[in-house]
Amino acid sequence: EADRRWLEELGPLELELPGLERYVQNPVVITTTNDGAVDGPPGFDGLTSMWFTDMSAFDAALDSDQWAAADRCAAEIFDAHWRGGDASAEIEERVRRVGMGAVADGVSTPPDDPVKLVGFLRYRPDMTREDANNYWRTTHGQIALRITEMGHYVQNHAIRGAGGRAEPGFDGYSEAWFTDFAAYEQAMASPEWKALVADGPELFDMSVFLSGIVRERVLKEYRG
Repeated sequence: EADRRWLEELGPLELELPGLERYVQNPVVITTTNDGAVDGPPGFDGLTSMWFTDMSAFDAALDSDQWAAADRCAAEIFDAHWRGGDASAEIEERVRRVGMGAVADGVSTPPDDPVKLVGFLRYRPDMTREDANNYWRTTHGQIALRITEMGHYVQNHAIRGAGGRAEPGFDGYSEAWFTDFAAYEQAMASPEWKALVADGPELFDMSVFLSGIVRERVLKEYRG
């Protein structure tokens, strides 16, 4: 019922937001850990991604009647204070590998419903945000890029809560695409993936790490 309302009720409201350039819903379809797919409920239910023309357009959207209407609907479906913080954040998107038919525009993602793995991340509390961002961009990112089965890869760094109105409940999330489930399982069993997992505690608080395989629902495609 929550997923139906997300698609049929909240989706149309958010599509009316001024300045919205691209809109994707990502419901979780398979629960995962760093060891692969597992049975049981997911640690999160999904992820909405929205792209706006520029910061002024985003600020205008935040103050619009359309945003207020969507926010009221979202509050009936989602936990707005997930993990003790705000459930939304402004994101600095870093596309680290373009592939699997994705357009190299810094926004688009692979077509044809491949396997998409999302991991929600929080930095270690003893690291500054600058140091953590740099480590993720460089050392940890380079280890991830050795995983040949991973056809498309994006790092999403949380900059601040939406409009600076609250502290986000996460520091970022990763997105990795695989051609199919067999390629995902092959990656999970590879020494390169094991090296990535081993490096995780150098950067992230793994006690609050959450991941899941999602299905992209592109409700508005980027036309830029």
